[in-house]
Amino acid sequence: MPSRKYLIAILLSLTVLTTVALSAENPARTPAPQMPPPGTFPPAGNDSTSSMGSFKIKIVDKFTSLVSSCPNYDAANKILSSGTLFDPGTIIGRSDVSYAGHDIANTPFELGTVNVGLAGTLINKDRLIPPPMYPCFGDTPTTLPSSDHGPCSAGTGTRKVDTEIRSLNMRGPGGQAVRGGIHYNEDPFQPQQPFPYADIMSSPGKVQSRSGPSNDPSRDFPATSFFNVYVKVDIPAGYCGPNPGFTLYNQDPLKVVNKMLDKFPPKVVYVHDASSIVPILFLADGPMWKRGEVLGYFVLAGHGVGFNQATPGDQDAFESFMKTQTNAACPIQ
Repeated sequence: MPSRKYLIAILLSLTVLTTVALSAENPARTPAPQMPPPGTFPPAGNDSTSSMGSFKIKIVDKFTSLVSSCPNYDAANKILSSGTLFDPGTIIGRSDVSYAGHDIANTPFELGTVNVGLAGTLINKDRLIPPPMYPCFGDTPTTLPSSDHGPCSAGTGTRKVDTEIRSLNMRGPGGQAVRGGIHYNEDPFQPQQPFPYADIMSSPGKVQSRSGPSNDPSRDFPATSFFNVYVKVDIPAGYCGPNPGFTLYNQDPLKVVNKMLDKFPPKVVYVHDASSIVPILFLADGPMWKRGEVLGYFVLAGHGVGFNQATPGDQDAFESFMKTQTNAACPIQ
């Protein structure tokens, strides 16, 4: 009869074999990554998405003949409309969460700088010019959901995220283009760009919770958002009949807004804030114009973040939405 020592050894061996067999049937699982709970602003990062866009420019009298042969030019109202433009690789940077440190009713500006996105772009906060009545645009804590966008609160201590359009290169019919971020200073007439990231024109923005100073991360969304957009617009040679190509730019920020973000990256349309009329200027001298002359004024611009030409229905949805938007009043007739 085996001794107690041998019995213990046999029992230990059987235990090890049983554990190995069970492990083979049920291998150890890697813990799932801890994602932010629904409704919470995520940590700093970049959102890679796609986007669509379109614009309308009210042309000054001096240059109506220049654009008279352009597709989608409305001679009766002197408005040049783009086709629908598309960028499959839009990148929007986000900062870490911070808190509104001032009452926007007293001053629209913040002080200091903030790192935004994975590139660590340093944004000067005093460059950020919010649209009127941001962040709630007239909504109150008791606004009914059926009226505009529902309840909204604001004030010192409200959770927010600083943003920037890091990469935007929307292309459209006939070679039209709208470029921003790392593409801002590219030469549209050169196929190779030697230093595309060397010098960018930042288009900063902000996303702020509609919950006000709740100190509740689970209520970060829905949120209101805006960008100060700086772009170059390329009109290629031959697009407007025999005229040479030209590039345009805006010196004043084009403010685009959306009142109801529900996630990052969102699928929403940012629309030009009609309270500001932004001139668009020639970048270089041409046969009929000088650098810095005003071609006209943006009266409508839309940026459909998250819209994709490869997704059935997206382009129709974006274009249908833009048709419902009203042109801004323009200082020229």
